[in-house]
Amino acid sequence: MKNFYTYAYLREDRTPYYIGKGLGKRINQPHYRSNKSKVKVPLPPIERRIYLKQNITEEEAYKHEMYMIAVFGRKDLGTGILLNMSDGGKGGSPGPRYSIRGEKNHRYGKSPLTKGKIWVNNGTDNKMIFPNEIEDGWCKGRVNVHSKEGRERNLKQLKENNPNAKKYKIVYRNGEEEIVHQLSTWARNNGHKYTTIKAIVYRSRYKKEKQFECYNSLTYYIKEIVTL
Repeated sequence: MKNFYTYAYLREDRTPYYIGKGLGKRINQPHYRSNKSKVKVPLPPIERRIYLKQNITEEEAYKHEMYMIAVFGRKDLGTGILLNMSDGGKGGSPGPRYSIRGEKNHRYGKSPLTKGKIWVNNGTDNKMIFPNEIEDGWCKGRVNVHSKEGRERNLKQLKENNPNAKKYKIVYRNGEEEIVHQLSTWARNNGHKYTTIKAIVYRSRYKKEKQFECYNSLTYYIKEIVTL
């Protein structure tokens, strides 16, 4: 079908800054500089969007796009004036295939790490394996790993395996001390608001004692909380 074309976007001085190949309204639609780029091509005023060749086949459009990019050169490679980030051709045309699902998508089945695998669980953990590798105690599907047991397990791993986890020393007014890892968890388990406990950490850090603190305050028994 000879309904493809090549086009160019021009600067104010009429020099091209982008060369592309299109079909239909492609010339007037915002798009990216290449398949892998996240930078959009600046769309110029309509009078500076010009057709280079029209009524050609897709293969001819690819070849002409590659030729024009080679003639004017690419800025990212230091060879010319174009903003294109590919040499054109089939590798540089982000078409509508990105919105196509299933086997027609050009990326379908290209991930060897997950192709053919399924999710299984043992009640607390999830993992992906091949169907013929399901062991006793495991079944298909996933479970919510943020259950109470899951949170406790993750907290235990955080204490044991993460050397960068913050530790706090809580100094009580009776002279006793306690080391905690998760201040928010400690506050919740002891019936305190986390924001109130963090305020004590702030006062302890900058030595800003309250001028007056009520004796029946829920946190009066805490003298200071120091970050270790």
